[in-house]
Parts: sequence; structure tokens; C-alpha cells
Amino acid sequence: MSRLLARLELKVPPVAVALALMASMKLVAGYGPPLLPDAGRADAVGWGLMLLGLGLAIAGVASFSRHDTTVDPMHPERAGALVESGIYRFTRNPMYLGFVVLLLGVAFLVNGWTAVHGPVMLALWLDRFQIRPEERLLRERFGDDFVAYCQRVPRWIGRRRGRSKGR
Repeated sequence: MSRLLARLELKVPPVAVALALMASMKLVAGYGPPLLPDAGRADAVGWGLMLLGLGLAIAGVASFSRHDTTVDPMHPERAGALVESGIYRFTRNPMYLGFVVLLLGVAFLVNGWTAVHGPVMLALWLDRFQIRPEERLLRERFGDDFVAYCQRVPRWIGRRRGRSKGR
């Protein structure tokens, strides 16, 4: 079983997983209670979360672009730089976090508790099949610098854990 799971690592583009889950969210949204009884409020929360998610993802891409490194999630071994500035001071995975927040926004837009499976499943998929394999490759490529970065900055979100000297 673990060999089968390992075969999925870095094989499916995260955008494809997000789009498939978004479609499934739309399909099941009407089969449960609404997230918010006020549809107008649900729409406002949904659009706000979608914009936040999009902003996080764009900030991640912009930081990679400024450092002239790849944004190709299928080939993290091609990374030309360890990006620790900008949004990467707060989360090691702003693009993936952005996708999850965006799908949470979609759950509010379709206003169904059953649609919450989308962002949850995306976070679980990304963590297991994308982020952990990426981290193994980045640890090989950048060594102690990457290890120190991981100790300072959370994988998803959370409180910053102090700074190493000289940074």
C-alpha cells in the first residue's frame, strides 16, 4: 500500500486536484444544511475567502518570480533558490495555503456543510502527496539552510518560531 501511495507523490498537479474537488463540492452542496442561513452573508464570506486565497497564492508566485526560481510543483528539485522572504516568512506553502483558503471560500459560496470536504481533502492531499515529498527534495538540495528555515517557519500557518542569527 505504501508503494502505491508513494507513486502518487508529485504526480498530480495541485491545481487539478483543487479543480476536481471544487467540482465535487458543487455536486454535493445541496445535500446538507447551509454553512450560514443568510445566503448573502455566505456569499460575502465566500468571496472574501476566495480573494484572500488568491492573494496568498499570488504572493507566493511573486516571491518565487523575484528569486527566479521554479513554481512548477511537479519538479521541486529544479528550485534555484530557497525563498525565505516575503510571504515565505510566515508560511512555507503560501500557494497551497491559498488553494485551501480559496476552496473554503467556494464552500461558503455554494453554502453547504457537505462542501467542506473540499478544502479538508485538498489540505490532506497536499500535505501527503505534495508538500512532504517537496520537503525531502528541498532538504537534499539546500541542506541545513532548509532545515533551519523549517524550524523557523510553519508548514501551513502558525506563530513564527524565532529567528536564527544573521537572518
